[in-house]
Amino acid sequence: MNMTKKTTQKEEQTFEEMLPKEKYGMRHLIECNCILPQYKNRTPVVWHKFPVFSVIDENNNVKEKFAQCNNCGIIHKVTEIGKSEITIKENLRSIRTMEDIKFGIQSDIAGILEQYKCDVSAWEEAEFILHNNKWGSMIILDQETSNGVTNGKALIFQGSPVLARVESFTRQEVVG
Repeated sequence: MNMTKKTTQKEEQTFEEMLPKEKYGMRHLIECNCILPQYKNRTPVVWHKFPVFSVIDENNNVKEKFAQCNNCGIIHKVTEIGKSEITIKENLRSIRTMEDIKFGIQSDIAGILEQYKCDVSAWEEAEFILHNNKWGSMIILDQETSNGVTNGKALIFQGSPVLARVESFTRQEVVG
């Protein structure tokens, strides 16, 4: 009698093999060496983190880019998800701004992003979704958590003829 365990192909796949085999994008946080004023005297030190949007290619490599800290203004070279290198520069005119991105997306979507005061990473994500037809994707516009329940609003991209809509959501947070 054969006592070896049968495994399915799904169990044998590595994490990298399960990732999409096409270009995709991701918002993530990178850490700066600056400290927000409310954390100046805290021990241990709480470094500021800010959101960036990165494009990941078909081979799951992050496309390197530069991002500017929204607190101190220093320039970071984003090299991996959650990782960056601080550059010597304090200004880099080639970093895209919300105004730059606004020209490449529909005015109604730009209006929603402005209304919710979205940061540049959300604008970059919206542009990526639209230019790469990533229908079904969503951007969280606003959210708050109370007593383990998160309520918020999301911009959902659905494609033609109506490109996007705003929907409310509620989600039970699981701690564990």
